[in-house]
Order: sequence, then structure tokens, then C-alpha cells
Amino acid sequence: MKYKVEVTKESTKWYNESNQPHREDGPAVEFACGYKAYYINGKPHREDGPAVEFAEGYKEYYINGKYLTKQEFNSINRARKTVIVDGITYKVEVTDYSTRWYNESNELHREDGPAMEWADGTKHYYINGQRHREDGPAMETADGEKHYYINGERHREDGPAIKYAEGYRAYYINGKCLTKKQFKNI
Repeated sequence: MKYKVEVTKESTKWYNESNQPHREDGPAVEFACGYKAYYINGKPHREDGPAVEFAEGYKEYYINGKYLTKQEFNSINRARKTVIVDGITYKVEVTDYSTRWYNESNELHREDGPAMEWADGTKHYYINGQRHREDGPAMETADGEKHYYINGERHREDGPAIKYAEGYRAYYINGKCLTKKQFKNI
């Protein structure tokens, strides 16, 4: 990655090619007085500590621009472990109730299986934070529900995109709900 670095007596600032504060290996903004701020693509972000450190000692925590309390930040970081599968880096969060897979942007993501698995057998498939699965339902519940999604939209070309165990069916193409008759005429 190419950086533009702006250095003055008071500060050093790092920018990406879009001129957004950005640095992957340290703070993107540093002031001589001790203030530091970590940014990724213009959003305050740091996974291994506070994203903003004030000279007076006050700290703020952010992941992808979302403010977190210190307690929220610590609970996220304690539970997630880094795993590399087929060259793809995931953060995996395991609790008593579920296992969740995240990409480096902290979005639900897994390319070789469900990104969320619940203890009861429910499975959710995500790619880059969107429900997505091309070879089956993107959501399967323990009681038999099946929901088909492509790129975050309900979608299925060979049958209902929503199937409940008790019989309810709904048809969708590219997120648009269709009657059964409309679906059969496609």
C-alpha cells in the first residue's frame, strides 16, 4: 500500500490513495503533544487497543468507525481468535451458544461453510457481511426453516426462497417477492 505522509512540527499524518487517514502498522495521526489516532480508510479502527489516545490519558475504542466502550472492546477481543484457512484470515468467536467467523473488516464472512453456527444446529452463511450462499440455503434453522439469499437479497431461481417447516413458501428473485404464478412464468 502506498501512503502519503504529511509531517509538520506539530504532527505526522498518514493518508491512503483516496486522501483518507489510513495506516495499517501504527497510528495514522500523531501529534507532538502525545495524541494518537488509528485509522483504516478514514474510519477510526484498532483491534489491539484504543483507536484514539489523548495526551491526558483518555482512550476511545473503535472498530470500523463504531465506538465501543472499553468493556465491549475487551469482550470482543477476548473471544476472537485468528485462524487462517486456505490463505484467508478469519477471526473466529466461540461461545457456549455459537461460533461466528469474521473477515478482517469484522464482517460475518466464511467462504467454506457457515459464518454462524448455533449450538442447536442453526446455520447462517455470509460473505462480506451479507447473507449469501450459491449452493443451498443461506439460513437453515434447527426447526427446518430454509432461507435462500444471494448477495444479501432473498433469491432462488429453482423454487421458493423461503420455506418453513409447517409449509409456508415465498418466492423471490433478486429481493423482489413474487406470487407462485409470477415465479412459474419466469
